[in-house]
Amino acid sequence: MEQIKHLLNLFSIANRYDFAQVRQYAIRTIEKIRVEAGSGFDHLWTAVDRIVIADKFDVTEWLVPAYEELCKRPGYLTLQEAERIGPRRTAIIASVREQLRYPWVSAAWVPNAETAKVTLQNTLSALK
Repeated sequence: MEQIKHLLNLFSIANRYDFAQVRQYAIRTIEKIRVEAGSGFDHLWTAVDRIVIADKFDVTEWLVPAYEELCKRPGYLTLQEAERIGPRRTAIIASVREQLRYPWVSAAWVPNAETAKVTLQNTLSALK
């Protein structure tokens, strides 16, 4: 986790002074650490953490995977998580979670599973 903190400091400097190559290096390195660590990384740096950092440093490619993780995980958003990501995102994530868990309720507006998947992807992408 210490290495991530250093990379986030690097992100901050790269964004402040518009160092595109340094910024890309930090993104690539964090992604590499995440892939190598596997699911253990998610316990150190949660989906909510990634959303907050993605917003702060404008790393939009991290948003949809983090949203999907929040929508698919077994537990609901905590109050602290909801406060960190804001009311709009919290409401949309809650809505998507409901659609995933209770598809028969939303069947009236979603004709089939493939359409449902596309609809959910579009909803999550709109949060960027």
